[in-house]
Amino acid sequence: MSQIYPAFSDFENHYNNDETQIVYCKHSADFDTALSAYYKLTGDAPYSFLLESVEGGAHIGRYSIIACKPDLIWQVNQDKENPITDLREHIKQCHISKMPSDIPSVCAGGMFGYLGYEMVHYFEPTVPNENDDALEIPEGVMMRPKLLAVFDNVKHELTIAVPVLNNTSNSSLSAKAAYDEAQALIQEAINNLNAPINDQLKNSKTSLSLPLKTKRNFTDEEFRKLVSDAKEHIYAGDIFQIVPSQRFRS
Repeated sequence: MSQIYPAFSDFENHYNNDETQIVYCKHSADFDTALSAYYKLTGDAPYSFLLESVEGGAHIGRYSIIACKPDLIWQVNQDKENPITDLREHIKQCHISKMPSDIPSVCAGGMFGYLGYEMVHYFEPTVPNENDDALEIPEGVMMRPKLLAVFDNVKHELTIAVPVLNNTSNSSLSAKAAYDEAQALIQEAINNLNAPINDQLKNSKTSLSLPLKTKRNFTDEEFRKLVSDAKEHIYAGDIFQIVPSQRFRS
């Protein structure tokens, strides 16, 4: 098994001092790409992601980030109460007291997801929110991953990290139980990375058939008018940004 940090004695001291921390290890990624590692670590499980960065439109950025196994899913539907205060509290709870200096800062985890356009009225109450919710998609969804795998494309290193937000002040878990849980997540990730990719994932095919028969909510002429009207509003100073769009359904 790869060397896991910190040692339990250090972890226990931090834990008993009510400090949050990272349990992590460095793992060889010589035979894996970020995409292959993503398939191995997440399979077809829901609530996982791979974030890649590109610089200058052509060069791969320094980090590739995989996250999965959330212990919290935060979701907003059309509630009357403002959910932003609640989200801010969850973000505060993601704070890491003891952050190692030798691993990427994103290993601290946090809340990842999306805030839809409709969320704007929580930030700017003057913005109307009168459109029908035809799709019934949550206004926002965030996840808090328990496991992160971060490729450093400069150092050619892979860090497997588990943010431990538990401590004696907020959990009934003992330090040993919390450490063992983090170790088990890391060992499972290493085992998955050392195994081949599931053939079903490699050979999966779309259920869609071509050509797609689609319906849309604007004709060409109606959409051209939408763009023309938007330009007039920009010229008049009514708006400074707008995204004319239409919805396609199959």
